[in-house]
Amino acid sequence: MKRVLIRELKLQVGNKVLVRGFVESVRDQKKAIFLIVRDSGFKVQVFVWKNEENSDLLITLSKLTPESTIEVSGSLISNPLVKLNGYEIIPESISILSLANSPMPIDGLASLQDRLDWRFLDLRKFENLSIFRIQTFLEMSMRKFFIDENFIEIHSPKLIGAASESGAELFSVKYFDTLAYLAQSPQF
Repeated sequence: MKRVLIRELKLQVGNKVLVRGFVESVRDQKKAIFLIVRDSGFKVQVFVWKNEENSDLLITLSKLTPESTIEVSGSLISNPLVKLNGYEIIPESISILSLANSPMPIDGLASLQDRLDWRFLDLRKFENLSIFRIQTFLEMSMRKFFIDENFIEIHSPKLIGAASESGAELFSVKYFDTLAYLAQSPQF
């Protein structure tokens, strides 16, 4: 079965689906478990009844920690009671691809330095990832405008063969059998 991105699930209601993502939350209720799975900012609910038939799934769910990476395959059904998009997955199987450490190294109260040190985790938060989504949309729109107006996009060299600024501290890299330097200019 081919993986379906969560943002594309609405086209798959009534079908069997395979999704991969991060565990955002696990709500263990008296008769059922609700699991929220997220991939690149989009979320889906997974619903599992607590019964003998689902004993293997329940064992897997008991091991989950927030931000673990999982794969869920099952039926995507419409359910108007689900506040998250109006549909949910009834799983046939859940596999843990990577179990996250608990507690996480950063939380909502982490300092800026800690957030930067653990940037890949910090960007899993919708608010932080949204900055890059907006930036991507703006750059795409500008690029489309320039193409429509017959502009040509150029990419100037970032590595140069000699120092470009006198007295500046240079960043050098081995480039084949010689040294190259990171270009320094006010435009950067």
